[in-house]
Amino acid sequence: LEAWRLLEESGRFEVSASSAVGIELNAKGVDKAEGLLALGRRLGIQPAFIMACGDAGNDLSMLRRAGVGVAMGNAAPAVKSAARFVTDTNDNDGVAKALERFVLGR
Repeated sequence: LEAWRLLEESGRFEVSASSAVGIELNAKGVDKAEGLLALGRRLGIQPAFIMACGDAGNDLSMLRRAGVGVAMGNAAPAVKSAARFVTDTNDNDGVAKALERFVLGR
């Protein structure tokens, strides 16, 4: 926690949790949401038509800003709250099930 605090206070990094024991660092203003939306702009895809799946703290911004934010069933409560939908767990093909529902319409 001390390292996290020091990194945030430096003002140089976006700090997030990639797992229960991992810290993810990105340059200030850069996170998964920015990367995903930049790719969407490059491909001509509006945010409303972008689906993102996530299970950890480093996915929060992406889940909030994608048109379809999907949390994995094994995600922490904060991640599930940030998403519009919750799918099955990682171990039970949650991403495949989300793709079937939201992309293939099954």
